[in-house]
Amino acid sequence: MKSLNWKGYRIIAWIGQAVLTIFVIVAAVQGKWSNALGLALFLVLSFVFVIRDDKLPTLFDFLFVLAALLNATGWVWNLFGMPGPYDEIVHAYTTSAITLALSFLVYGSMLNIFRNHTVLYLVTITSFGIAIGALWEVTEWSAGKFLIPK
Repeated sequence: MKSLNWKGYRIIAWIGQAVLTIFVIVAAVQGKWSNALGLALFLVLSFVFVIRDDKLPTLFDFLFVLAALLNATGWVWNLFGMPGPYDEIVHAYTTSAITLALSFLVYGSMLNIFRNHTVLYLVTITSFGIAIGALWEVTEWSAGKFLIPK
């Protein structure tokens, strides 16, 4: 099994960012400016996420860029509006990826304590994930209200 800091994760993340850049261009060519703006925001966030290599293991770079790519794919090809579970799967995965990375940053100094208290760790991370999910939904609703032309 690869470690959390395997160099391949970082390389795959950089490749994913190149693909995400192409998605931004595709959305702009399609004339979907709000999608292009949202994807560009994801691209910038993922770039910041990846270059801060001293704070998180490289696995989290890969997971975050993959979440951005899943969202980009849904926006560029309108998969969120199609029947099927794509929207729910992407929401769950994105929230999980963000929760894992942010919880590592926030609770990193407490990992030794959590190793001895598994239930406390699960409750803490689950609560943190629910809070992240709620903030995600508010952000998504706000973007829908203010970025989508009427």
